[in-house]
Amino acid sequence: MIAEKKARRYDLDWLRIFAILILLYFHTGMLFSGWEWHITNKESSDVIKNMSLFLHQWRMPLLFFISGAGTFFALGYRKPKEFVVERTKRLLIPLLAGIFLVVSPQVYIERIKNYSSYLDFYPHFFDGIYPKGNFSWHHLWFVAYLLVYSLVSLPLFLKLRNPNSQKIVNFFKRILTSWYGSFLLVLPIVLSQFILRPFFPNDTHALVDDWACFVYYLFFFLYGYIISVSDDWTSLEKYKKHNLCYSILSFIFLFVGYAFFFDNPNYHIYTRKAIQIAIQSLTAWFCVITIIGYGIKFLNKSNKFLPYANEGIYPFYILHQTAIVLIGYFVIQWKINLYVKYLIISNLSLVVCIFIYWFFIRPFGITRVLFGMKN
Repeated sequence: MIAEKKARRYDLDWLRIFAILILLYFHTGMLFSGWEWHITNKESSDVIKNMSLFLHQWRMPLLFFISGAGTFFALGYRKPKEFVVERTKRLLIPLLAGIFLVVSPQVYIERIKNYSSYLDFYPHFFDGIYPKGNFSWHHLWFVAYLLVYSLVSLPLFLKLRNPNSQKIVNFFKRILTSWYGSFLLVLPIVLSQFILRPFFPNDTHALVDDWACFVYYLFFFLYGYIISVSDDWTSLEKYKKHNLCYSILSFIFLFVGYAFFFDNPNYHIYTRKAIQIAIQSLTAWFCVITIIGYGIKFLNKSNKFLPYANEGIYPFYILHQTAIVLIGYFVIQWKINLYVKYLIISNLSLVVCIFIYWFFIRPFGITRVLFGMKN
């Protein structure tokens, strides 16, 4: 069955734009956090590291949650076959185009010492799978996972839309309307990580050997859809202050854990990892539903800017990390203040992405299709 088309939720549009813009400043911070990344500055900053740690807890969970909600609205006025075709156009084509056109310069910069030029490198882009080889989807793993989530979840989503499944929908409504509902919903996320993290401790984003990460984000995607199909957004707004308090407490425990506990050899490693998993899952979940709750309150309205930003934010996502890596490669070699470097790289990348989108992607049919826009 095809459900009636629902009124557009402008709050989700605004939050999607916000979340992707945050990614630009997060990924720029990776150059200066002291963590291993595609390229890094020689000098690192604890301030930027802590900022990155804060953003890392909820940036991708929020995007997957919004994507799950968006899937509900996209499926609402399409037949299943039409939905699969639409997801292929919007996700698979940009994923392939992004790999060959956008990601390859990132890999080249990482291994620039091995090649005389980009033209010399490009035939070797297909030599093996990253990180041992060169072929990779880098930051476009999000698009790949979203495509898989959309397809494997389709039978469940169709089932939930069936009138015969109203009891299941009502069950979730009862959970959402209770003060303890948010705690019940986070339990499967925590449990999944307890089970899978010992076998898949690191997030590889390679799909085939990344099951802990895969299931973790899948829950946020499913919850975005389930809350949409139950149509009970008011509960997230109602409990937004409670969830904000839980988010703050979770972050306090998380930073204390990083400072004193998670890497402390005096405690058993499995105890440390179990507590870390629980706190990180709670932090991500409560941050997401807090942001959604306040978004419902303040952002469910449109203006003249929103349609332009909403249309361009997906191509912006595809472009942003390559702009950061290309610009960052040169800027980190300059002998200037670290924070000045950060501001130059992030804001110049922002301008470059907007420029490329506005003049080279938006006006042309072929580039619109390649970057996931409507033709």
